[in-house]
Amino acid sequence: MALIPFVKNDLWGFVDEDFQLKIQPRFEQVGEFSCGWCPVKLSTGKWNYVNESDQLLRPIGSFYKVSEFKNGFALIGQESTRSAYPDSSYIIDLNGNSLLRKDSIFRLNNNYWITFDGHSPRGSDNYYYKMEMYDSQLNFIFDYPLKYFSLNDRIIFSDFENGIVKVGIKDETCFIDESGKLRLKINVPIQNISKNINGVYSFIQETSSGVINLNGGKIIFENTQKHTQEFPYFLKPLGSHVIAE
Repeated sequence: MALIPFVKNDLWGFVDEDFQLKIQPRFEQVGEFSCGWCPVKLSTGKWNYVNESDQLLRPIGSFYKVSEFKNGFALIGQESTRSAYPDSSYIIDLNGNSLLRKDSIFRLNNNYWITFDGHSPRGSDNYYYKMEMYDSQLNFIFDYPLKYFSLNDRIIFSDFENGIVKVGIKDETCFIDESGKLRLKINVPIQNISKNINGVYSFIQETSSGVINLNGGKIIFENTQKHTQEFPYFLKPLGSHVIAE
């Protein structure tokens, strides 16, 4: 059984199921144990991980954000030492080894990863970016170049639904399966497309609505001004990434 957190004098520690002290209260915040490690906020304001033997994970820098371990991997954020460069995100293993570094990393519900990496050309207000996807074991699946986006552009993506993830890039939406195959690209914003129900989506636009059937490869349009009440299955996308925020 995992250790139980408790607080004393505004600092957190851990006891076992018999309420025997195992880790002295010295952390500003704590998470939950997973894969033998628990995220903890140190007195420095940075984050690390502690195990049930009260040992911190081998440090690889100052973490300004951390996630719990899942499937043997965790996501951390590390501040850049150079002001002209963005902070970085890393995927680490249970030994604290850095396995992947990108500007931004997001974990999806099936433990797949979407990453973003890029730079701003000198003298330009635009950003050059590349989106990549990795599977649950960090095997590379595919990449998608995103050239010269403005500072206000967003990339929005859903969780996997029936093996398909939606990726919204400006006013386009791409439907990508777990093998990295682009199943469909449509000129409809991702916010206007419903969740996946047995391979079928509903979508709305200003003056029309329609149905996307990935199983049959069909897009059916319907001209109507009264579509907003007809599609009850809309969900807020999982995450959004602001280019060069």
